[in-house]
Amino acid sequence: MSKNFELLAQLEKERRNAVAAYGAEPDLTTPAGLRPNVGTRTYEQLNRLVQRLFLSGRTPSRHVVFTGAGRSVGCTWICVHAAEVLCCQTAGSVCIVDTDTRSLGIREHFDVPNGAGFAEAMAQDGPMHTFARRV
Repeated sequence: MSKNFELLAQLEKERRNAVAAYGAEPDLTTPAGLRPNVGTRTYEQLNRLVQRLFLSGRTPSRHVVFTGAGRSVGCTWICVHAAEVLCCQTAGSVCIVDTDTRSLGIREHFDVPNGAGFAEAMAQDGPMHTFARRV
């Protein structure tokens, strides 16, 4: 099975979970038939973000930094899903550098085993690519 198909399947599964969670909350102000689909809207916006940042313009960005002002603001979610969307839209490689030593969010999302990472790469001499993990 191709990696792109697996990523699309995973995105669809997460979208369905988001839609199910949204639908589980009662909305007393809007009739059920008029309620917006939060999961689909979120992924449409994420797709537009990826298009603007990486794939459009005279000189598309090759490096983007996602950072949050505090803990639990969704930075990891945006980073991993933007990377997945970008993987589906380009033939090139996508690299995520996770510098947050307090969180395992990106490692857990991509099921990367714990091991030497960014902090160890910065402390040692040698090429950075030896610390990279292919997912």
